[in-house]
Amino acid sequence: MKSAASRQQPATSRKQLPAASNQQPARKDWKLETGDWRLNKGFTFIEILVVVTIIGVLTAIGVTSYRAATKKSRDGKRKADLEQIRAALEMYKADIDQYPLAVSCNGTIESGDNTYMDPVPCDPKNTGIYIYQYEPSVDGLTYKLGANLEVDTSIGTCALSGFTYCVKNP
Repeated sequence: MKSAASRQQPATSRKQLPAASNQQPARKDWKLETGDWRLNKGFTFIEILVVVTIIGVLTAIGVTSYRAATKKSRDGKRKADLEQIRAALEMYKADIDQYPLAVSCNGTIESGDNTYMDPVPCDPKNTGIYIYQYEPSVDGLTYKLGANLEVDTSIGTCALSGFTYCVKNP
């Protein structure tokens, strides 16, 4: 028969925590229990790939929304600019009894000592098809003022060929 001393468990190299303690084991003990602790510290490749994909999708949505908002903003500025130019042209006609023969970007609308607009606003892009076009009639009693919009191109037919938004004298 084996004695009581020989029935005891062999001694281990691990430190035992007290039974009632809620403390975490020391790093040295934890390393022995779970293996190399450095392998459990980071994220997996799949987790990083999922996060990068989500960030990419959100960025693409944000950029698209920003571009659409920017285009709408420029269209609003175009409409407001044409209305300001119209108001200056109407004041000019009230004083001179006809519309000016030419109105150009960064120019002025003036007559004698009266300045009606200085400077005349330019299209926010002011390149390619994005310009303001002014066409007075031969007799100077009517005009057409047009611009191309980027987003809202369904305003209707414009009397100026190639333009999607027009204002005319009342």
